[in-house]
Amino acid sequence: ELGGGRKQTGDQLDRSVGLEMCVRLGDAVAPGQPIVRVFAQDDQAAKVEPAIHAAIGIETKPTKSPVLIVEEVR
Repeated sequence: ELGGGRKQTGDQLDRSVGLEMCVRLGDAVAPGQPIVRVFAQDDQAAKVEPAIHAAIGIETKPTKSPVLIVEEVR
């Protein structure tokens, strides 16, 4: 939605926008601690805030990180 990716072939990319995850899955977080940093114009960042909130869940009990490498192909 910020323009950092293409929805269709030929869409222009805005290389000045993006997201930075400040914590990893399974990390403990404190109230008020930044979880994700949005790089965009203020008005654009506000538009994607609901989608970011919907994509991130915070649990009260510890969560195990998923296995990132399922198998190695040689």
